[in-house]
Amino acid sequence: ERLNIGIVRENDGIIEWWSTQQGGQQIDQLFKGSIEEPTTISKLYKAWKEGKKHLEIRQKGKELRQWLKYLQEEIGIPFEPELLRDQRFHTAAYFKHGLLLVSAPEPVSAETRELLFRFSQVFEQTYVRFLDLQKAEAQAREAQIEASMERIRARAMAMQESGELTEVLSVIFQQLNLLGVDTVWTHLTLVHPEENAFTYRMTGRNGERIMAEEKISLDASAHWKHISDAVKDPEKEPDPITRFEVPPEGLNAIWELFDGIFSKLPEGEKVAPRDFPNGLYTTQAYCKFGFLGLNQTRESTPEEADILLRFTREFSRLYQRFLDLQNAEAQAREARIEAALERIRTRSMAMHHSAELGDVAAVLFAQMQELLGDLWTCGFVLCEEGREEDEWWLSMDGGFTRGFFLPNVGDYTHATLYEGWLQGEDFRTVQLEGDSLQEHYDWLMEIPVSRQIFEDMEASGIEKPEWQKLHAAYFSKGYLCIITREPCTGEEIFKRFAQVFDLVYTRFLDLKKAEAQARESQIEAALERVRAQTMAMHESDELKKSAEIVFEELEKLDLSIERSGIGIINGDTRICQLWTTTVTEEGKKELVTGNTSLTVHPMLSQSFGNWLEQKPLTYLLEGKELKDYYKIISKGTFHLPERLIKRSASLPKEYYHFTPFDAGGLYFFSDSQPKKEDIQIMRRFAEVFDMTYRRYEDLKKAEAQAREARIESSLEKVRGRSLAMHKSSELQEVIKTVYDQFLKLNLDISGG
Repeated sequence: ERLNIGIVRENDGIIEWWSTQQGGQQIDQLFKGSIEEPTTISKLYKAWKEGKKHLEIRQKGKELRQWLKYLQEEIGIPFEPELLRDQRFHTAAYFKHGLLLVSAPEPVSAETRELLFRFSQVFEQTYVRFLDLQKAEAQAREAQIEASMERIRARAMAMQESGELTEVLSVIFQQLNLLGVDTVWTHLTLVHPEENAFTYRMTGRNGERIMAEEKISLDASAHWKHISDAVKDPEKEPDPITRFEVPPEGLNAIWELFDGIFSKLPEGEKVAPRDFPNGLYTTQAYCKFGFLGLNQTRESTPEEADILLRFTREFSRLYQRFLDLQNAEAQAREARIEAALERIRTRSMAMHHSAELGDVAAVLFAQMQELLGDLWTCGFVLCEEGREEDEWWLSMDGGFTRGFFLPNVGDYTHATLYEGWLQGEDFRTVQLEGDSLQEHYDWLMEIPVSRQIFEDMEASGIEKPEWQKLHAAYFSKGYLCIITREPCTGEEIFKRFAQVFDLVYTRFLDLKKAEAQARESQIEAALERVRAQTMAMHESDELKKSAEIVFEELEKLDLSIERSGIGIINGDTRICQLWTTTVTEEGKKELVTGNTSLTVHPMLSQSFGNWLEQKPLTYLLEGKELKDYYKIISKGTFHLPERLIKRSASLPKEYYHFTPFDAGGLYFFSDSQPKKEDIQIMRRFAEVFDMTYRRYEDLKKAEAQAREARIESSLEKVRGRSLAMHKSSELQEVIKTVYDQFLKLNLDISGG
């Protein structure tokens, strides 16, 4: 009925318990029981102390009632009275740090005891791993704190004058943020007993070198009475940590007291009473120079206070060093580097790429098969609320099918399993046989993807079962689906595997997200190189170079396309100027250019229509249309290499995708249905090349204007020389001027 994990805390005189409910559901609570409890825990503790492998305790009568009372009233573990019988058996299997304990109304079999012991040995490894991780996490956290302190040390040791304290405070604020200490601002209070005052330095909201400071009288407010007391009675040190809270109604008075300092903060760094709807919580750590403090919207945690105290003590030591250095020769102190500690990280799952999800799942299911035996097939199903189909991944005969979609409507089995996920259940089963099983398979055979799977199974000699049970063990994104051909007793194990797979799938999603980010960076870098080439264009003749850069970057992105091109469309003539890249038989890239009419083939005509409407087009070329296209396309000035023409003769079909922009469009050909990602990438490249072509047109216009200006200048010089003639004999000079201007305009002449 119940599984318990007990960890012996001998020094504390207790055993810590994690327990399931009597139905096996996990209880997310830690329970503690004294090792002196006489009916059960003391016996369990004694056997553990003696190094026993197993222990079985039978309870009945008064002893059972006494145990149940202790269980409910002292430990607090819930118990369902309706399940109570006249006796109860506790079976324990021990490991180094504690025990696994099962409780049931009947004694368990020897085989179960042995299996429980084997599980306890595995759990011992788990617990050792847990202790190692706990230690590593503590070391890593300590390394983080020590690294932050080292950064503070380094900045403090670099101080050359007291005015730099504000920068040290900024570093402290930054390091608190890095350590997850949530503070609105940080302050440093340096006490000046001789002046009966203190200097208050504070960071702004972000703490990045935007500070203000003010000298304030110790008698200005009772809120800092602890500071005044420390100054007036040096033998009575304040507590290392002091806390005080200003309720919302008292905030305006504080802001009036500190108006001189708050008003110095830049607009974007200001803090106001509205930032503290529940009041202002201040935590201060004392040192002999004053206080270092946090100002928060809530009470600080013990860890935050401890970090603050460590920072303060370190600051105190460093500030003393600074004061000493003011009166002595400055000594450089090399900052210690905590790189080795900062590099400490816990070992993550072995999955490093999202593509490994199927492999990880296959291993998971292979282990399940080894543990339980005779599982016909296993898989995982990914669900989405409101989506009428689920994504199925199935393990079949040692292999693993990639994801395919099956409806979760129209079939009792799939609808029922989907419903369980929607309702947040942890487990559900559907048993099929006879007519219900036949109806289920008839429905599956109507779906092309599942029909193909069953046909492949039949071809490999795998027969359909006459009885089957589908077990759905749910996790956050779907469920594990285990199909058996006979009753199975491992349903609780299925639930545990689902919990494990939830972690695996979360890891997969993280990796997929990281890969998507990396892919996006790669695409954006490619687009940026095209933009850079565009901005580098100074003459219209450089458009060809920009087109070549587009093709180079598309090739680097390894899209599933056979070739790509750019077309510039004349809307009046329906003539398209084409650039396309191909690879020669020697493996070299070449740029093929020319013109073609957009009226000579249905695909080209439709491209023109979509260009007018600025809508993308995906077109399937097959049969006669495919052959006609390759015959027609080479009749204009645009000629594809002969080997591509020959290749087309052997193609059963080819896909064409066209993405328009203002002056034309980008297009590509592919042997398979274009991927959504490839289409999206081409759209982004089209947008960038549209900018390139606009720049080209601007350059052409500018070049024409410049040419016209040069011509007009030359004409003006000829006019000037003509008007300067005073004798007919000067005509020769005018002719010479004309000739010189021809040469300056780069006209191809040798005389005239």
